Amino acid sequence: MKNKYPILFCIMILTGVLCFFGCGDQSYFQSGSSSDSLSDSLSEKAGEEETDESADESETGDEISPELCYVHVCGAVMSPGVYALPAGSRVYEAIALAGGLTEEALDTGLNQAQEITDGQQIYVCTRQEAQDGNSHMSDSAGQETSDGRININTATKEQLMTLSGIGETRALAIIAYRQEHGGFSSVEEIKNISGIKDAVYQKIADSIKVS
Repeated sequence: MKNKYPILFCIMILTGVLCFFGCGDQSYFQSGSSSDSLSDSLSEKAGEEETDESADESETGDEISPELCYVHVCGAVMSPGVYALPAGSRVYEAIALAGGLTEEALDTGLNQAQEITDGQQIYVCTRQEAQDGNSHMSDSAGQETSDGRININTATKEQLMTLSGIGETRALAIIAYRQEHGGFSSVEEIKNISGIKDAVYQKIADSIKVS
């Protein structure tokens, strides 16, 4: 019986040692497995973020900047200068960027609904300049039409004087009339000008037009 106790004692010690190292190894492997899972999760998340950033950069690169037109707005506006507007903008938008028209501005004959073009100059004439026959009213103001007729709503003094029977006095009277009444509504209305009656009108009727 005495010999059994030392053997049992040794068996108990051996069992305890095996259990201790066995549990330690299990904890170790469990810990290692958990670390590997966490590392894989973080790597996967980082990969998703890089993919999202790349997609955002790609979308940003695909965006096309709107085409701009640069126009020179000058004359009777509050802040003359060169302004950039999106292609397809209108003259009135360019004038608005320049602070709008001054009190002396004459917008008769200036087509504010016209679409702008790159490099265009938009000149707003004053009433005094129109009376003096200034030819810079706008890109198209005062120009003869393709059929050779003169637009009496936009023509300068010099152009009006090319009409038969129209001298400087009558030309200035035409300009003054259209300023006061906002332009001619018909070519026959020119007969309201002092000195232009049926005889003179018949001479110029085929050479003038309104718009």
